[in-house]
Amino acid sequence: MKRALFIVVPVLVLLLAIMLVAKRLNSRAGGSLEGLAHIPTDAMLVVRANEWRSLAVAAKRDRPIWEALTNLHVLGEAVAALSVLDSMVALGTEYDVALRRGECYISLHPEGNGAAATLMVLRFEGLKPDLNQLAELLLPRHASLSYERAYNHATLWGFVVHGNGSKPDIYLSTKGGVALLATTPLLLEKALRMDEAHGGLREDPVFADLYEQSARREAANVYLHPPRLMPYISRYLATDLALAVKSLEGWCGWIATDAKCAHSDLVLNGVSRLSDSIKQTSSTLKGHRTSPLKAPRVLPANTALLLRWGARGSEKLGDWLEKILQPALDANYTQKHYQADLKLFRRMMVEELSLAYVPSTVQGEAGNWLLTLATESPSQAIDELALALGPGLKERAARLDRGESYTLYSQQRPDLFRQLFGRIVPVGVGQHFTAVDRFLVFSTSPQQLQRVVLANTRKQTLQEADHWHEMSDAVQSDCNFALYLSPASLAQSSELLSKLGNAQVNADAPALGNLSGAALQLSATGDIVFYNCVVHQGQVMGREARTIWQTRLDAPLVGRPWLMNSHVAKGKEVMAQDARGMLYLISGQGRVLWRKPLDMPILGEPQQVDVYRNGKLQYAFVTPHALWVVDRNGNDVAGFPVKLVSEAVAPLAVFDYENRRDYRLMVALANRTVGVWDANGRRVVGFNARTETALVAEPALYQHGGKDFIVLCDSNRLYLLNRRGEERLRLKLPIRRAANSTLGFSSRTPTLYVVGENGSLYTASLADGTVKSVSLARWSAGGASLLLDLNGDGVPEVVAVQGDTFSVHGADGAAKVRQRLEADMVPRIQPFHFGGTDWRFGILDANAKRVWLLNAKGEPCTGFPIEGGTLFSIGHLQEGEGRFNLLTGGAGDLLLNYAVAE
Repeated sequence: MKRALFIVVPVLVLLLAIMLVAKRLNSRAGGSLEGLAHIPTDAMLVVRANEWRSLAVAAKRDRPIWEALTNLHVLGEAVAALSVLDSMVALGTEYDVALRRGECYISLHPEGNGAAATLMVLRFEGLKPDLNQLAELLLPRHASLSYERAYNHATLWGFVVHGNGSKPDIYLSTKGGVALLATTPLLLEKALRMDEAHGGLREDPVFADLYEQSARREAANVYLHPPRLMPYISRYLATDLALAVKSLEGWCGWIATDAKCAHSDLVLNGVSRLSDSIKQTSSTLKGHRTSPLKAPRVLPANTALLLRWGARGSEKLGDWLEKILQPALDANYTQKHYQADLKLFRRMMVEELSLAYVPSTVQGEAGNWLLTLATESPSQAIDELALALGPGLKERAARLDRGESYTLYSQQRPDLFRQLFGRIVPVGVGQHFTAVDRFLVFSTSPQQLQRVVLANTRKQTLQEADHWHEMSDAVQSDCNFALYLSPASLAQSSELLSKLGNAQVNADAPALGNLSGAALQLSATGDIVFYNCVVHQGQVMGREARTIWQTRLDAPLVGRPWLMNSHVAKGKEVMAQDARGMLYLISGQGRVLWRKPLDMPILGEPQQVDVYRNGKLQYAFVTPHALWVVDRNGNDVAGFPVKLVSEAVAPLAVFDYENRRDYRLMVALANRTVGVWDANGRRVVGFNARTETALVAEPALYQHGGKDFIVLCDSNRLYLLNRRGEERLRLKLPIRRAANSTLGFSSRTPTLYVVGENGSLYTASLADGTVKSVSLARWSAGGASLLLDLNGDGVPEVVAVQGDTFSVHGADGAAKVRQRLEADMVPRIQPFHFGGTDWRFGILDANAKRVWLLNAKGEPCTGFPIEGGTLFSIGHLQEGEGRFNLLTGGAGDLLLNYAVAE
């Protein structure tokens, strides 16, 4: 099950240690193989180095995959043994030549407590190595000798290389022309005994046969022994998966593979033999032809784990599964029930069976399992299920988006496949299912099935994912068995692993994040099983945005989430409010830091202020009936909240005239006045402005030539006021500002720009009050507009969304950009400035529950649109991550954090 991590990764790290460090090694095919004779027969993994020149070239050429894998700590104490090769390049000419003509092996052996020990065997051709010289050459200068013992005519030394204690972590000895290094004294003693007993792997007939057939053209060979390797791997897995993996210990005797690399891929290709005379599980493959790998076509792009079985012809697949997967027989599920279900499975004409795990990104929630059946006829398969299950099979139409729907089935035997194929199938995975293309997809969760349907509709399947495309050249199109693993997703897949496995994943999380995919494939031909294994280096990032985490709120999100600067965390935090008025502060990792109930929804967005002038930030905002200032712990700042005498009708405006943190908090009220408070919650007297009709927007501040212009808007005209609320200038033409529009100001001249409700762009001089206007080309009523200086010339452009159209107009009213999108856009547009002239705009298609990020030409940015039910914020939660975070509302009460490529 977990072979892509706990077979592939340990094997490859051992291999890489040779490839990166022991660049002077050369193991020839001939010779006495005296070194091989010293490897005890209980080895579960052996790596042999071949030509050092190939290794050196490969390491230099394919650095991305090497660096990604050598950062892993999965080998534990084996790292100590491998590190001694750092000094190999310092060997003198005599040792260098002798070793290149000899042999070099690294092997992994099980220990009694379930751990593993590492052995390194170096045979020097025509040279008897000196123990003192080897210790000086191989071990770092800080290594200290803390153990010495005579054993079987040899001397054993133990050195402390890593750590401050007295217990050695490297043991060294020599015998004849062989140097032996091990991580335990017992393993070293066993290796010293092997040659005298004429034992060791040289005497194992199965190993010897594969060893002689191994190709020498590749940089290294890797040999695996499932009977000992599978129990070792199983201790990293959760109970049911551990039992499934442990059952494979009888797969075969030895597997021999060749290792090669290709920039970002490390590939192992190898074989094992099928035998009628030897009882081994792999013999069940005999006579079963390979079939096309189909599951990636239907599974979501964020699939973390895939197990797939296939054979040419549905009858053949049923025969093979009957032999390899054991049913869960008990008093309630007898052999008779099993045979009936097996006949049902065959009648469904299944060509491929897959199990897939899709991790949940919701904090504290388990992931979901999918079981997929690729059938010759999905409709016939459903008919056969209906016939077998009778009234226990229910169907209903489930809503998707844009008025579309799909058929969701539920049945009363949720453990049908667990009973049929054993404990490798999770509990309840057959409870719900739907048909997608030529697949039946089963799950415990209707919501997960909806995500599968959406992923296929939006072409966000595993087959469409960048990391699958990048490794597809090394993945075979046909096979009998396939395992796919996303190592970067293991941190969100804790329920797959044991306590030990999760501890290992946590220790290696940064390194695993650089491994976007690993695959293992088995294909039978004649009396041979071919193995193909590939590990791909690359960030899980590409054309499609990917969810990093999801956080469940108490109710659906309203408005958009806001990115807030944090004086505590290194980076930003997220503030959000749900439909019940609950306000949240959420960490950059998706953890809710606090909740605070408010009387009503926040108008607009929270503003950050430093009321104490000490660098610690607070959040200021207004609800219809109160003005609030809240600290980072969710506590009210002294003097707040302020109860409003009249209802607020627009978002809060925060002015700091002199940039001295002497704030003025301004609120547009329903009584046609503007309330002004200081940072202590005291009402500022003397600002007595009153408009003719109801205010329609928050106050705005424009400063030019030493003058302040506080701009108010009611339904009739604009007001230009000074700090006391007195009208500084009256425009010579009243302007009725369009709904859902912003004001624009020139950075060169005292000029105000306004989009009018009649579709004109007004230019008002703040020097003399004169007003000019131009008609905006092809303008239609409704929508939303912004006035922003996109090109840095000091004059704002009009950016607008109207229905399904995005447009940009110049100051002359002409349309510079006009793009139609497959979206019915909400009349809101959110600007994001990424420096210089790099502007991007967020819009929402509420009907389809999708969000778009557009560039200034109206073109969708890479990976968009994506799922989202609200407008969004975008930025860096943590600096230096090489990606943006996009925060939006998801289905139900979820807050989504997407990773978006920069």
